[in-house]
Amino acid sequence: MNSKFLSFLTLNKQHLTGRTLYLFVLVAFLVALAIKLSLYYMVKDDQSLYYAGELLSIWSDDAAHYGDIAKKIIVGESIQINHNLTAYLVAYTTMYSPFSVEQVMLFLPAVVSSLVVIPIVLAFNSLRLFWLGFFNALLLSSVLGFYIRTHLGYADTDMLIILFLATLSSSIIIKLRTKNILNDAIITLSIFLLLLTYHAGIYLIVPIVGLLVLFALFEKKYEYFDSLILVAFGMLLYKLINYNVFINISAWLGFILYILNSKLLTKIDLKVLKIVTLVTGLLFASLNYTNIETKIRSYTDATLDKKVTATMKDGKEIYLMNAQATVQESKILDYKATLKFLNNYEYIFYISFIGSLLLSIRYKHLNFLLIWIYLSIAGTFLGGLRFALFGGYSY
Repeated sequence: MNSKFLSFLTLNKQHLTGRTLYLFVLVAFLVALAIKLSLYYMVKDDQSLYYAGELLSIWSDDAAHYGDIAKKIIVGESIQINHNLTAYLVAYTTMYSPFSVEQVMLFLPAVVSSLVVIPIVLAFNSLRLFWLGFFNALLLSSVLGFYIRTHLGYADTDMLIILFLATLSSSIIIKLRTKNILNDAIITLSIFLLLLTYHAGIYLIVPIVGLLVLFALFEKKYEYFDSLILVAFGMLLYKLINYNVFINISAWLGFILYILNSKLLTKIDLKVLKIVTLVTGLLFASLNYTNIETKIRSYTDATLDKKVTATMKDGKEIYLMNAQATVQESKILDYKATLKFLNNYEYIFYISFIGSLLLSIRYKHLNFLLIWIYLSIAGTFLGGLRFALFGGYSY
């Protein structure tokens, strides 16, 4: 093919910049959004899905919960923002747009979840793998496991969780390639917002922290330690939200001063940083091991239909239905059905998985995104369909 034509299409480039990069990022977002909005055009003429003249906006139980809280926020009720960020997003979008709560709840999941493609494309571009990231982003929204938890009307925490996780992972990858204060701030804000969104957000941060610690201990690069400090700032800022204004302002000022002067870290000997990281990592692991194990068991045991809770004096056992077992997202399907949720087609799953492993070896920093594929596979087989959400990158 003519090289000038290739140049025009930028197909011979693996690293884009400026307006060309922004154009393709916009295209990826619009394609992802179009896939999500296709459901609207499929059902908009079905009158059985309308109530009081509007298309039903609540397509999940949790959406009803956050919608109810959003309405209270709109009328001025005082609602804590901690773990109610989804409701606040719905409320403020409604307040500052011409749309009703019902319309916002219907379309917001499609818009927010489609934003996930942006950090993914930027991360791959920083590794000079632009086209791989671009086409991965185009396919992401069609992966069944990702789609069913971010579709129209699914105004749950999932849309924000996957966005903040993708942003966190991608920002760390970009940081390890280029120094940028804005990117540093995004790492901390992603942690802060993830914890503010999801009550179990800390468990989603652990794999990223674990990778950073491993890289920090075995490689000679200050950026790993810098990233760990930025993650720690995000956790600290979240922990302080219930304290007085003075403490919060002080913490935020401390964070700003750090990102403006993070080069000071390079004045500390790497060996000292590695010792501090190792000690801190072991301390964190020992203090949180029981909590992490309990959380994992709560997901894997959720698939049990019954659980012995007590034995009577006459030797009879009392069984109580496991509440988690009644949740559809905790359901474990057979092998082939599970693969369909992870990657739509069984044979593509195998090819993609092998490709992911090869990328893990060739581009080590890409593991900050690829780790979610491996955790998604393990989680979906052991803990139910909810974990398929994180496996969309496996295309």
